[in-house]
Amino acid sequence: MRGKREAERPKIKRRTLFTVFAMFNLFWYTVVVLIANFHDHVVSSELTVAWFAAWTVELGLLAGIKIKDSSEG
Repeated sequence: MRGKREAERPKIKRRTLFTVFAMFNLFWYTVVVLIANFHDHVVSSELTVAWFAAWTVELGLLAGIKIKDSSEG
C-alpha cells in the first residue's frame, strides 16, 4: 500500500544510464588488461587506444563536454 506521504523514487535518466555504462566499459577493460598483463599476455596498444578513444568520446558527448580538435587553431 502506498500512502500519500511515501515518497516516489526519482527515475534515472537514460542519459545517466548511458554515462554509467560508458564508465563501466572503461573500467572493466582496464581490469582485464591488467589481469592479462599479470598472466604475461600482451594486449595491443592500438586496441587500447581505440577502446579508450571511443568511450572517452562517448562520455564527452553524453556529458556535453566540448572536445577540442587539434586541427583547430
